[in-house]
Amino acid sequence: MNKGFVPLLLLAATSCLAQTPPIKPQTPDIKVPPPIVLPGPNDPNVVVGRQPLAVEEAVAIALQRQVTIRAARAGIEAAAGRTQQSKSDLLSQFSANAGISDERRFRGQSGGAPNRFSASVGVDQLLFDFGRTRTQVRQQEALERVSRFALERELQEVSLQTRLAYYNLVESIQAVTVSDSNLASRQRQYALAEARVESGLGSPADYVRAKTNLAESVLSLENARQSAIEDRVTLADQMGVDPRTPITPAETPLQSLTTLPSSPDPALLNTFVEEALKQRPEMAEAQQRLVAAGLGVAVAKLSNAPSVNLSGNVSTRGSDDPFQTSTGTLGVFLSWRFIDGGFTAGRTREARAQEEQAKAGLEDTSQLVINEVSRNLAAAISARNRVTLAEAQVANARELVRISEGRYRGEIGQFLEISDAQSSLFSAERNLNQAISDARRADARLQRALGRK
Repeated sequence: MNKGFVPLLLLAATSCLAQTPPIKPQTPDIKVPPPIVLPGPNDPNVVVGRQPLAVEEAVAIALQRQVTIRAARAGIEAAAGRTQQSKSDLLSQFSANAGISDERRFRGQSGGAPNRFSASVGVDQLLFDFGRTRTQVRQQEALERVSRFALERELQEVSLQTRLAYYNLVESIQAVTVSDSNLASRQRQYALAEARVESGLGSPADYVRAKTNLAESVLSLENARQSAIEDRVTLADQMGVDPRTPITPAETPLQSLTTLPSSPDPALLNTFVEEALKQRPEMAEAQQRLVAAGLGVAVAKLSNAPSVNLSGNVSTRGSDDPFQTSTGTLGVFLSWRFIDGGFTAGRTREARAQEEQAKAGLEDTSQLVINEVSRNLAAAISARNRVTLAEAQVANARELVRISEGRYRGEIGQFLEISDAQSSLFSAERNLNQAISDARRADARLQRALGRK
């Protein structure tokens, strides 16, 4: 060995031994803000929010309190009133009137004492109008059934939207749980990096990276908390309760989903389509609209048809005694506007166009139902498959975090491995939460598409 090289080697060794450990970077502390809690309504009679709420309970409350359902019920009452009005034309019509007057002649001779008192009672009964009035009654009854099916449609839509809002809240709360877990992991990894730096064995860059990851996890947690508050307010609004109500969803197992094959089954799809075409209130509503439109054509054709009425009248009058003169009439009258200037033809033309619109509406509704069943069945199957894949992704990501932390503690791995592994785990857990929520929402949409309660 070269003798001049030995002093240089000793000098280098001495310099290394005298080197100070890495200086701990000066970075701001990361504080976790406390969660925001809504105060809740001041009404002591409000019981929602005092215990976990199941999805079916949320739906039941929404069906009781949603204003759109009240409006649909009012629509049924209005349609029933129109039916009653049309039926009244088939029944006897009674009328009465009475009066007193003072007659003054300013010129000429009086022909006798004026009649100061008068009274009359009349009755009118439709005998025959070629079925026009009865057809109008049948048309109004069909429209009344339309309004009832419209209520059923609104009930199912409110149920669906409440379930979707409920599952959105469940997803948001689970996202908070996932973010809390991610924060705990980042805190543990930050403490590990800090201990390595303070011992002089770690890299300051690892310390800064760990703290940056910690700040990012806190930010994710805060965003998840805010989303949970927004979804809680949305669900309360959908249920028709005070938006400040602190709703807590009950445990919602994924096993409650409808059993479906892992791949699309043409036979199952055809079965579901047939069920939906029979069960969906939209189909029944469109069919009744077509029935009403067909009856409307029949009514329009009879617009100028003759009508036969039985009329009777009893009247009295007199100057001082209201019963001084009494008369009575009874007769059968024929009314026929045989030339109407094209009114009947124009009304029939309009009614036939409305019937064609109703036919197109029924066909469009049928296509819509088939579309919704097909899309939602495929979405439900796909969501279930994604749940299985996401569960495997989470298991692999957790194992990678365990291995990466072990390698870093054993001083054979880099902190960057832990950082990347934890990011992958956080992403995988969020994907699993999203997949489970998608499966629940897809199942709710599929049930709605099938017209099930």
